[in-house]
Formats: sequence, C-alpha cells, structure tokens
Amino acid sequence: MAVVIIPFYVVYAFFRDKKKMQKRQQERLNEQFREVLGYIKEVLQTGAALEQAVAETSKSMTRAYGEKGMLAEELNRMVRQMNVGISLETSFSDFAKRSCNEDIRSFAEVLVIARKSGGGIGNVILYTESVLREKQETLRQISMVLHAKEYETSILKLMPFGILAYFLLFLPEFLTPLYHSVVGIATMSILLILYVLLCYMTDRLSDISV
Repeated sequence: MAVVIIPFYVVYAFFRDKKKMQKRQQERLNEQFREVLGYIKEVLQTGAALEQAVAETSKSMTRAYGEKGMLAEELNRMVRQMNVGISLETSFSDFAKRSCNEDIRSFAEVLVIARKSGGGIGNVILYTESVLREKQETLRQISMVLHAKEYETSILKLMPFGILAYFLLFLPEFLTPLYHSVVGIATMSILLILYVLLCYMTDRLSDISV
C-alpha cells in the first residue's frame, strides 16, 4: 500500500513546493514593487514628471539589484519603450499582464484611469504603496505565527515513522500482528491513507493568502 500511495504524495509534494516557490517569488516581487513606488514617489516630490521618475527609479533599482533584477529589468524595458514613443501606462499594463501579480495589475489599471482623467499620480502611488505596506506587514505577522506551528507539524509528521523504526529495531515482534495478518495489514493501510490525508489537510490549512 505504501508503494502505491507514497509516489502520489511525492508528486503532490513536488507541485506543492513549486507553488510555494512561486508564492515566495510573488512576495519578493511585491516587496520590490513597493520599493519602486517609494523611489518614484520621492522623485515626484521634487517636481519631476512620472516618466522622469520611472527613469531615475530604473537606475536606482539597477544599482540595488543589478540589470537582471526582477523589477530593474522591467523598468529598463519601460524606459526603452518610452524612448520609442510607447506610453508609460501601456508599458505598465503590459508588465502587469506578464507578471500575473494582482497588486501590479490593479496599479496599472488605476494608472491608466488617472492619466486619462488627469488625476493626481502622486496620490495614486502613495495610496498603492500604503496598501502594499499594510499587506506585507500582515503577511509577515502571519508567517511569524505559522512558522512555529509548521515546525511542530513537521515533527508530528515524522513521529509515526520514528515510532515504527524504534519498534523495528528493538521490538520487532510488536509489528508482526500489524504486517503479517489480514486484519493488521488492513488496519495499517487505512491508517496510512488517513496519515496522507491529514498531511494534505495540514498543508492546506497553513496555506493562507492575504
């Protein structure tokens, strides 16, 4: 039964970890995006236009993260597009689609509306930065609470195997009824299925989005 079930759980764990990596990447993208908005806000306060602010922010992000940084590369692309006559809001909208990031997509939509209506770009950036800061702080607090619980859960997941290993090494006769009889095999098979389901439920409960 273990040979049948565990490979499926390994496949699930692979996709689960891949999803977690994508989630962490989106979190880093949000952090850098908030940093970008902070740079743009500071330049705008000097009286510069939004296009100039983006160009200056591109230089700052390149110095901080290199040309291949997640947002440094995108900002450099925006600057090149502005140089050939493509509007900044079009560049932001294109970036938002490729990033698959809800916060960036929302900002791009508001930016388009603000440019068309002549609204205050500075207020839009200030509000977006504030929302991102609150969201990231909330995520940080949730992560701190969940970290200890995830550590405890990892120990609990390993305990059944530790107990079985102990009996296998020191008291193997205790395992004979469990693995050498029809009732024992059926009982341990059911417990194995329940164990996998509980591991899955635990992972789902700890996967909190804000």
